Amino acid sequence: MAISSDVRAPARAAGLSARGVVGTYAIAVGAALAIQGLAPPLAGTIACGVLVAVLLNDHAATGDGRLDPLVALALLPLAGILAVAMPIAEVPVALWPALVAVPMLLAIALAARRLGLSRAMLGLAAPAWRVQGRVAATGLPLGLAAYLVLRPGQLTPHEGALAVAGAAIAIGLFAGGVEELLMRGLLQPLLVRIDGGRGVAWTAVLSAALYAGTRSAAAIALAGGLSLLAGGVARRTRSIAGVSLGHGLLVAGALVVWPALLGTAAPGPARPLVPDRAPAPPSVPSLVERAPTPRPAPVARPHPAPAVRPVRVHRRAPVVAAPSPPVATTPPPVAQPTPAPRPVVRPAPRPAPRPVRRPAPKPPQTFDDSG
Repeated sequence: MAISSDVRAPARAAGLSARGVVGTYAIAVGAALAIQGLAPPLAGTIACGVLVAVLLNDHAATGDGRLDPLVALALLPLAGILAVAMPIAEVPVALWPALVAVPMLLAIALAARRLGLSRAMLGLAAPAWRVQGRVAATGLPLGLAAYLVLRPGQLTPHEGALAVAGAAIAIGLFAGGVEELLMRGLLQPLLVRIDGGRGVAWTAVLSAALYAGTRSAAAIALAGGLSLLAGGVARRTRSIAGVSLGHGLLVAGALVVWPALLGTAAPGPARPLVPDRAPAPPSVPSLVERAPTPRPAPVARPHPAPAVRPVRVHRRAPVVAAPSPPVATTPPPVAQPTPAPRPVVRPAPRPAPRPVRRPAPKPPQTFDDSG
């Protein structure tokens, strides 16, 4: 969103030079990435979102070409937000870096177009292939050294050579190549333009901050040291071809190839920088290598002798009768003496009524009136 050219950013209004403004924002970006990796991710993600908006708005408000590094700095917290927000549970582990790298490729292309950077300015030209080939070949031993020191967990199960090769190509391309394009191709030349050789050191510090999510002091120190070397080589040769290939070989070897070949023959895991306070979900890969939290190597124990199983004789199961009802636990009642039955008194039969003898009828008296 464009803002009037009369508006000035707070940092410029305070009288800071372009180098001071860029350095202040670089410290803020590194702190936000460290908070997101070491503390609960919500606080760091909120800080990253605020920084993306402030950096882009400051560059658009001032219209100063010396503040072009602010556009590249805004892509670092954007990568941190994508690393937390992407649905990693829906895709294989080997494709986790692609979830962040594909949107970041689009963001890098838009930033380069806005700043007017050509392919040669991004370091995509390889003037001396022999030199770039020797630089890329260093990724193989460095990947082995990183695996032996850090002991990251194996990302892919043992599913054959084809699966291991596919996972190695995906991780090397997205986790190694895209990170170098962002850090050594886009950000470092802009920082070198305003701060000279110290821009290489600033880029290495920001690259180490991207690895704070591993919570391993050894991983952060290794990332910072290798980034400093890669920045010097890229600046001297004016190409990121060799360092990109070397970074891809390093990440693919440390996370996929060497764990598949060596298994658990390496030494114990590196001590984490901050102990886990609670069981955390699987680590989310960002644009760079977000290796899972190192797991302790399993202790080799002698295999016990196999137990002899007794021979089972299959017999017909007996028919189990239905259980009888429970017996009452109350005591039986005390038997009472039965009273003798009373004799039944029957009334005497009544005598049959005697027939009433009626007197014989008297003959009628005849009165003789003649006398």
